[in-house]
Amino acid sequence: PMPEVHYLLAGNVSVFNGSDGHVVDLEPGSGAWLGEFYDPNYDLKVVDEIKKEASSVTYKCASKNCRTVRFCRATLQKFISGNPRLANAAVRAEVDDLWAKIRTSRSQQPKQTYKAMLNVAVSDGRIDPQERCMLKAFGNRQGITMAEHEEMLKNVGWTPREFERGYKSAKRKWLWWT
Repeated sequence: PMPEVHYLLAGNVSVFNGSDGHVVDLEPGSGAWLGEFYDPNYDLKVVDEIKKEASSVTYKCASKNCRTVRFCRATLQKFISGNPRLANAAVRAEVDDLWAKIRTSRSQQPKQTYKAMLNVAVSDGRIDPQERCMLKAFGNRQGITMAEHEEMLKNVGWTPREFERGYKSAKRKWLWWT
């Protein structure tokens, strides 16, 4: 575990893990703890020895500005563990936070699937009519907006016009003869 724990107050944060890439986007409110803030099974002797370790989870501000409040994990753990009522409330809050992350992650899954489908479809520089039809049908079923579709196209280097046409425009060089 990291020696500090953060709670998101403002902005949006994207969570990535080392093996799968993007996992979820977080907003302030329920589910906004960046990492596990309390574990009733921690050995308090070990908590004192927490060193900054490499973590497979990375957090990145996904909006113009983000604001968090930071706590020393060991101090917070000792403080919460010192009061049984506070410890019970912290366990409930940790469970609620995890459920909020699961709900958020599930609601973002169709967009991540659409993005993966789009990446595969454009990988050869062409989109055949069946691929385009499949993407449109999936996008419609999952509520992918035109703005989201166009943003995903932009992220893979395509324009909406190229998508509709079915191929990536080649950059033309004009030769002027004198």
